[in-house]
Amino acid sequence: MSFRSGNILKSELDSLPRTSTVESVLRHFMIHRGEIVDAARTIGLSLADLKVCPRVIGIATGSEKHEVVLGVLQARLVNVLITDDATASYVLENTDEC
Repeated sequence: MSFRSGNILKSELDSLPRTSTVESVLRHFMIHRGEIVDAARTIGLSLADLKVCPRVIGIATGSEKHEVVLGVLQARLVNVLITDDATASYVLENTDEC
């Protein structure tokens, strides 16, 4: 998690929702299914920037990434995904539209 790496302060972590899975994409925190809950200190691309790029490639593997991959796809933040079989199966089984 970002707190252990020093990328987020404890006070910022404490302000995030406790009831849902919290992941980060470009230092923007999202909960289950791609809802953005907080934009941390960022320098670089915003999530709006990603949405206008013609090709955005996401790379994620492992069961701990299933929910964030699903959220990123549902938020339409990436349009190319490189992943493992288990994550791809999870996405296909848990969404109506990719």
